[in-house]
Amino acid sequence: MKRNILTGMIILFIVAAGIRAGVVEPPVLQTVRALYGGTHPLDVTFTLHIVWKVREKEETQNGRFILAPGDKFRCEIGKNLWICDGTTLWQINTADKSPQVTVRNLEDEDVAMYPSHIVSTYLNSREFRTMNETATQIVIESTPGSIPKNDDTRFVRLIIDKKNGIILSLFIIDRNGNESTYRFKKTKTDIVLNPKLFTYSTAKGVTVVDMR
Repeated sequence: MKRNILTGMIILFIVAAGIRAGVVEPPVLQTVRALYGGTHPLDVTFTLHIVWKVREKEETQNGRFILAPGDKFRCEIGKNLWICDGTTLWQINTADKSPQVTVRNLEDEDVAMYPSHIVSTYLNSREFRTMNETATQIVIESTPGSIPKNDDTRFVRLIIDKKNGIILSLFIIDRNGNESTYRFKKTKTDIVLNPKLFTYSTAKGVTVVDMR
């Protein structure tokens, strides 16, 4: 509940700031924020490509996240899986020969930068301006004045399908110049989700670390 109130306050602040600064956000953003705000079920498959500038290294991972009302989510990328039933958060790492599950209370964990939440985090913490627009797509970028001072992310660009408000890609540059590109290959909306997607039963041979 506290997160919902805080999100509402952030959105109101951004809208007010946009009016004061004379920034007119594209109308489609209202649809996008509603779609990715956690009140509608979503099932998204994506590819994440990261360019590490300092290390001169690139990597690509495939992932999927599922969102449901009530702070429920399931997020998988590489060898990591996060499952949350709205109260308990399980993080499962299958990279090692001995899988490990870490259990935490959701209220004690900051999930803002999880792949499942990163879109809504940026949508609700910045204002955007239109940079390019076609008959079917719109490209928006974060305005320099809306970047929080202590935020590691310095630039955000979104490409959106104008017809349904679905985000096609998210491009991010952090303070070190590293670039992350999420390409959302398939997004399902208006779906019925199995409640079992948001629960976890410890499998045999798995080490459990309970941090609650």
